Amino acid sequence: MVGLLDLLSVWFFLFFARKPMLLFGVTGLLLALLGFLTGVVAIAMRLAGHGFRPLLYLVILLEVLGFLLFGFGFIAELIAQQHAELESLTRRVVRPQAMRKDE
Repeated sequence: MVGLLDLLSVWFFLFFARKPMLLFGVTGLLLALLGFLTGVVAIAMRLAGHGFRPLLYLVILLEVLGFLLFGFGFIAELIAQQHAELESLTRRVVRPQAMRKDE
């Protein structure tokens, strides 16, 4: 069981470390969409004469969390891109130096 959980955590890290927008962006968009749908229900209830204020708070919470997660996805994507470029540059610089030492 421990090995399976370790394997799952390594897969999760390797997959989402390269493309964090898949985790944060999709989750954020789903929450924002859920907030929008909840907002439509809240407006329909309000127009029908049955105002329900906690539903409005839920709309605000879902929308704010959705857009925050989407924004974090953009920032994480930028960081992942910078990390990939740095790793590529390090390989190009370190490998030729290692080859010169062998000669």
